Amino acid sequence: MALLIWGAAAAAETAPDEKLQNEKLKAVEQKLEAGRHESAQLDKQAATLVAEQARLQDASVAAAKSAQDYEERLTELEGQLKTLDAEAAAKQKALAADQAREAGLLSALEKLSQNPPEAMLFGPASPIDQVRGAMLLGAAVPQLEAQAKELQATLVEVKRLQAEISAKRSEMTQKQAALDAEQTRIGLMLRQKAALEGQTREAQGQTQKTLATLGAQASDLKDLIQRLERERQERAEAERKRAEEARQKAEREAAAKAEARRREAEAATRDTMSGGVAGRDVGPGGVAGRDIGPATAAITVAPPESPKGRDPLAPRGGGRKLEPGHYAAPVAGQVIKRFGESDGYQEAKGLTIRTRGAAQVVAPFDGQVMFAGPFKGYGQILIIDHGGGYHSLLAGIDQIEATVGQRVVTGEPVGVMKSGDPGPSLYLELRRQGQPINPLPWLAARDGKVSG
Repeated sequence: MALLIWGAAAAAETAPDEKLQNEKLKAVEQKLEAGRHESAQLDKQAATLVAEQARLQDASVAAAKSAQDYEERLTELEGQLKTLDAEAAAKQKALAADQAREAGLLSALEKLSQNPPEAMLFGPASPIDQVRGAMLLGAAVPQLEAQAKELQATLVEVKRLQAEISAKRSEMTQKQAALDAEQTRIGLMLRQKAALEGQTREAQGQTQKTLATLGAQASDLKDLIQRLERERQERAEAERKRAEEARQKAEREAAAKAEARRREAEAATRDTMSGGVAGRDVGPGGVAGRDIGPATAAITVAPPESPKGRDPLAPRGGGRKLEPGHYAAPVAGQVIKRFGESDGYQEAKGLTIRTRGAAQVVAPFDGQVMFAGPFKGYGQILIIDHGGGYHSLLAGIDQIEATVGQRVVTGEPVGVMKSGDPGPSLYLELRRQGQPINPLPWLAARDGKVSG
């Protein structure tokens, strides 16, 4: 009897312990579930962010392409109008001359008509002169008719030219309005994209200061690119070390937490066993009938994988390699100075392209912006690293719309030329391993986007 009473008392004491362990386990499971839910939400937000960035990037590329098409058509229309205006002016001049000549001939005929043949017989002129006058009058009529037909044809041509000029001007007005709307849309998308990228990029101010210092120290473009490349490699190495240290720290913390939970579980098991619970299967986690060891003994902590295994800031397009024929012209315009041309002082290391005012500037190929800002002798410049030792330099941009570290794709808007200027010029350099090469053989054929 005493033994039964003691067993009942021991069981009664163990019940609260088991209840406490169950509550602890439930709390741990709830935290794990909350963590998984939060991780899933973050993954979903990251996926949404990446998708929105990609959508805006694709939309901005299409809008920039449309804007440059409008620029090309406007330039073409302006050339056609110039030709038509000159032709119309020449026709007007010819028409005025024909009208004057016809007026003189009509005046002479009018005088001849005032002397009918009957009156000529009694006139002071000799018969020969009278015959000559009649012959002149007869010959003048066909000439007058021919001139009248020619004059009529000239009038028709002048009216046709005027109608064509009017139609061209109307089309120009429509294209200009469409271009303005497209540029406004591009500006809006760039602001939206910048806001999204601001959520994924940190320490931008410090990077800009570092690049400004590098730009001030560099003696020339080759030196600048080399300094930028070294700085990029150092930054990548530092980032790799930080990531490795963070991973090791996370593993140590996870191991420490797992060890602490293991010790707590062992202590709970000892407490339960010391309570004398007989005939119950106590698992390694210390809770009768439940095995919490594998579920909670170790939690692996690692950086969350980006949606679909893709870094939100990684370059899109599958890391394409720059090859001849895949390099897009950054602006629509006319080449006014070619690679290797001399101005009497030095040979050109790139192309100079005359554009329209406020022309759209796009990335010539996929890559990452390495430098954006003023550089000695070049004004505002943009340097894009395409990988494989290739870099593009764009100079003469009035407003740069890309930031250092930004990943860009071919055709993505990165700037705007000076507005209100009838002929601003963009300077383009393509460098391989730091040495300038001729961009023309690399340019993709595209509807005469760049002529000359």
